[in-house]
Amino acid sequence: MRAIGELAWQAGQVVDLSVTGVLLRVDYRYAVGAQVEVEIDFLTQPKPATVVSGVGLIVRDHPARGEAAISFQVECGIAERSIDAQPADELAHPSARQARAAGLFE
Repeated sequence: MRAIGELAWQAGQVVDLSVTGVLLRVDYRYAVGAQVEVEIDFLTQPKPATVVSGVGLIVRDHPARGEAAISFQVECGIAERSIDAQPADELAHPSARQARAAGLFE
């Protein structure tokens, strides 16, 4: 995940996933209310990988457990890409472009 406008991605691990959001175990902390872009790579075999991406808000932060809950603001999308491919730069993913167009963040 990364905050909107950041170029660097922060690694995490999915604890729970639903159509409305995700609970992630992460080392990097974002404040409650921060808008973030999330990519979940299912590391399917054989290549290409299946990736779910979405834009949402941090709605809960559990520092003692190293977890953050994210509520999706925009419908998530599924894409396939090479496992070796790096995420594109800022706002390159369809979910982020869709959120920008909807005026969900600036």
